[in-house]
Amino acid sequence: MGKTRYVSVSDNNRGNQPLISPEWLLEEDFIGTFTRIINIFVSPKGGGFSSKGYLIYDSGKPKTIEFTPGYGFEFRWNETTGLGNSKLTNGEVELIIGEDFKYVEFLDNKTGKLSRFITILKWDKLLETEKLYICPVENNKVCDIRLLYKNQYYYLGEDKSPRLSKFPDNSQKYSYKDIYFNDQPISGKELLSSLSATSESSKIGTQNLETLYLSVSGVEALYTYSDLTTSTELLPEVENNVFEDSVVSSRVIYTILVNDREYRCKVYFNTEKLEVEESCPIAYYEKPLTVRFYTINNSSLGNVELYHYNQGEWVKFQTYLPGDDVFTEEDGIITLTIPENLVTNELKIFINVNE
Repeated sequence: MGKTRYVSVSDNNRGNQPLISPEWLLEEDFIGTFTRIINIFVSPKGGGFSSKGYLIYDSGKPKTIEFTPGYGFEFRWNETTGLGNSKLTNGEVELIIGEDFKYVEFLDNKTGKLSRFITILKWDKLLETEKLYICPVENNKVCDIRLLYKNQYYYLGEDKSPRLSKFPDNSQKYSYKDIYFNDQPISGKELLSSLSATSESSKIGTQNLETLYLSVSGVEALYTYSDLTTSTELLPEVENNVFEDSVVSSRVIYTILVNDREYRCKVYFNTEKLEVEESCPIAYYEKPLTVRFYTINNSSLGNVELYHYNQGEWVKFQTYLPGDDVFTEEDGIITLTIPENLVTNELKIFINVNE
């Protein structure tokens, strides 16, 4: 009748006049008389979590829920795009922000956690279906890769510095092309943004980072989730120089841990004639290697022989005699310093005494 709407509360009620019949109620009175429950759904499934499973209509009063997007999903305000493709619907039509609902974000400065609150302002659309659908959007995972060498971060893109050299005093720098991402060499940083944030697995291949000079000891992942909280994990090595990430997140920075390559050497000597400070010293590529020792039981140094592994066998390539400038002596302790140009691989070092 006019703009006034009535609801019949009995069957076969068409002949009764709404103004005088108790079988008709004003629509707002009807809604206020009977409990109306608005069930809350998240679409797609796994897209997030609502603080309530339903809302109870209470004479049009605003009601607030907190929503947390699932890992790999986003529901967030942007000054340019608003909520973007995120939305609220009643299953049939979309709710309008600022008219049907209010959206507020709160960032806790202590924890860094972002909370999202949705307040229903108008109920007519929701009462039509008694359903509220919260629809976040699935993100592409934001990825980046960097190197960590001697407590210094190094970057792979030409637009950031510093860059790490592949060899000492070498102008050739590591780049994204030296990394494999899901079995593909990274041709450009855009490949790192092609992975869906809900993907359960990605692989980082570091085999091209291995040189005579440097080696990779692991890959560390710094995750940022949809609520802006973070965590750090060391990725498992599933194959030689291949590390797997199975964590779902919105953003991840992979840090490849780079160290000087270690060459384990072995010193051979007569234990009845010599005492050696370190019988298994560690050498580094083109860096001097020192071995300290002293003679006992009235023995004297005969010579030192160096062997390296070449084409499947150990081959002697250098002999030092007492008086050579590789030896120094102080307080009876002899120090052998093998020059850096000879330290390019594992060594066997034989210290011989005069018989």
